[in-house]
Amino acid sequence: MGGVRRRVVKGEDERRIGLEREGNSERSWGESEAGGYKKYKILAFRNLYTYHTFMETFKILKLRYPISLYEQYNISRRKEITLITSHPSKDFVSRSTSLWNTIVPKLKLMDYSHNINQAKSCLKKSLLNMQHVNDDIAWLGSKMILTLKKCLLVIKSLLK
Repeated sequence: MGGVRRRVVKGEDERRIGLEREGNSERSWGESEAGGYKKYKILAFRNLYTYHTFMETFKILKLRYPISLYEQYNISRRKEITLITSHPSKDFVSRSTSLWNTIVPKLKLMDYSHNINQAKSCLKKSLLNMQHVNDDIAWLGSKMILTLKKCLLVIKSLLK
């Protein structure tokens, strides 16, 4: 009864056993991080920042809540989906505005009527796609294949 008790995190043993079955140890996963990120569909840190910033901005603009943040965005009168950047700074509104204006055309968003969960899954698929082709997350390349419409079609076909 004097043994050492080990705290087990749920799923830890299954992950370790799965790695051992594949001939890998827990240490070797770090040696080929790109394969691990792709295999387990993990976003790199910079893509996590992009993902969360874009989704928070989408929710603020769609739900108009919190109103104090919503009022700080300068929305274009010609295109409701475009945000106008005021002066460059390091605050959330300025950074999220430039990120928003970069990603929205690539996802082909025309308004805020899209479901938040569908936008999340499409953005994550797009970020993973860009991450795995080793493109910079500047979203300037022509390899951005997944659009929101294509993601919605895939999701609808899976639900049938």
